[in-house]
Amino acid sequence: MNYYGYEFREGQREVVEAALAGKDIAVFWATGRGKSICYQLPALHTGRTVVVVSPLISLMTDQVERLNNAVGQGRRQLAAFCGSAQLDKDVERRAFDGEFPLVFMSPEKLMADGLDRLAQLHARNPLLLFAIDEAHCVSEWGHDFRPQYRQLGELRQRMPTVPIMALTATAVPNVQRDIVRSLALQNPYVQKQSSFRPNLAIKVSRKQAGLAESLGGLVQELLENNGAAVASSTLIYVPTTNEAESVAAFLQHRQINADFYHGKRDAKERESVHVRFLSGQLPVVCATVAFGMGIDKPDIRRVVHYGAPKTAEEYYQHIGRAGRDGGPARCEMIASDADFAKYSGEFYTKGLPHGQVERVLESTEKLRGYANNTSDCRWVALLRLMGETAPFAACGTCDNCVRRKNFA
Repeated sequence: MNYYGYEFREGQREVVEAALAGKDIAVFWATGRGKSICYQLPALHTGRTVVVVSPLISLMTDQVERLNNAVGQGRRQLAAFCGSAQLDKDVERRAFDGEFPLVFMSPEKLMADGLDRLAQLHARNPLLLFAIDEAHCVSEWGHDFRPQYRQLGELRQRMPTVPIMALTATAVPNVQRDIVRSLALQNPYVQKQSSFRPNLAIKVSRKQAGLAESLGGLVQELLENNGAAVASSTLIYVPTTNEAESVAAFLQHRQINADFYHGKRDAKERESVHVRFLSGQLPVVCATVAFGMGIDKPDIRRVVHYGAPKTAEEYYQHIGRAGRDGGPARCEMIASDADFAKYSGEFYTKGLPHGQVERVLESTEKLRGYANNTSDCRWVALLRLMGETAPFAACGTCDNCVRRKNFA
């Protein structure tokens, strides 16, 4: 089906129609399946306000810029961002006056003063929908629980007639149930799709003593025969800020165009890394987890973990950054048992509710078992961790499947 010149992907039309019918909706789709169109099109079709709640400011501002650029100068803008990073207070005023079909804000902004102002707008001009992106943050069972998200249940109390759409790529079954309960979704239309990403080839390697030994294979892949960097976007996740800098320096020393990103770096320098990576000027970024969450770049061809992710859900979310354009991409975890063991320390568990510490450590241990499994298909094993049974015995592209084929 074609809509505003857009050709629907599987499941999108049904979600859009459910939104236009005023239903509560839960969308559980893998990264890259096109969740954002599910709330964008209803807003554009009706002209009524859809409020999008997300924890990722950079991702929201990117969406706003793309939407407004799509209509061109001199025409009505489609979207606005409201929050501390919005320097133009007139934009915020116009947003709460209902001048934009799409209004993006963080849960902190919503709960600080946004809820009252939206209730006033709703009384004058009924809102169409609340869209809760990264909805797994609502659940204490999830890998990325955020207390501010838990407060979003107030949306139903304050404006019970406004439908709610929850969207996430990383929710195992118990988290899915908790999302529906926490947001008080009423008889929601639920859209689930498999978490399998057939275009992602997964590999796990054993971390060696030094960077040269651990990353030698990656360096070879990143360099052409003449020593020039291959212009294919690569995102390297590392656990700490020091490792982000040291891995970037290691690659730079080998004539690879790489830079680092972490929360302690100067804001202007972080923005420069962000812009250069999105534009393709910077092919390799070494970053802590904060960077990848806010990246909307469909042509990332390689995601590498140098060190272990904390949980299976976090790992799945990270590799989901790769190949969102449908093209082939490679995902490699380079880790040791010591990388997993450190997550049981107080540095990584302080501040978490006791029950969540147990769940995080359980997921970490399951991911360690996955990494050390050299026989099962990686995708079969990963889908099992995500609460899903794979409809196949072998993906044919992961390191374990390739090894079996080579020895057959």
